[in-house]
Amino acid sequence: MKRDSLSIRSERPQGPLTDLERSEFYLREGERLAHMGSWSLRADGIFDYWSPETFVLFGFDPSEGIPTLPKWLTVLHPDDRDLVAKTLDRIFRENVRIDVTYRVDHPKQGKRIMHSTGEPVVEDGKVRRLIGNTLDITEQENAAQELQRSEFYLREGERLAHMGSWSLRPDGIFDYWSPETFPIFGFDPSESIPTLPKWLTVLHPDDRD
Repeated sequence: MKRDSLSIRSERPQGPLTDLERSEFYLREGERLAHMGSWSLRADGIFDYWSPETFVLFGFDPSEGIPTLPKWLTVLHPDDRDLVAKTLDRIFRENVRIDVTYRVDHPKQGKRIMHSTGEPVVEDGKVRRLIGNTLDITEQENAAQELQRSEFYLREGERLAHMGSWSLRPDGIFDYWSPETFPIFGFDPSESIPTLPKWLTVLHPDDRD
């Protein structure tokens, strides 16, 4: 899927760079390549920092400034807004670490899946802000779902064909049996894969050698 036009390569500042400028440039490039943004949320519910890639992730225009918390919540999937809002509230009340996955209705890229992590910053015994980052994990989640779908069809295909698949190492150890292989030979999958000698016992005596 095509990324937002804002997610283009950062322009390297011209001329000699200070250590700070160099660090900021590499940070922006690293976030762009990883599709990850960083942010800071104060205890009063105000975002006081969004990195450039954070705007891209959620589809906001940086020229309009950092959105308010309520406005940011509007781009989240309706079924996930309450979960995220309550998670943020709990962080500030209980001083716990954030780790949440949620869906976003991106205005240009459609449905995306985000994973946010962060740490509360405590001052004078109270949580004053939350520093965190957000990673776009859409491709990873889609790949995982596709793998699960493929594995399901493989299992169903083997079941319907009464066919099993397996893997045997050179040292005579089975390191894989598909689910259908167990019923084919009459073994209980809850007891793990049988040893080669044990498997040979179910073969006809004339065929074991």
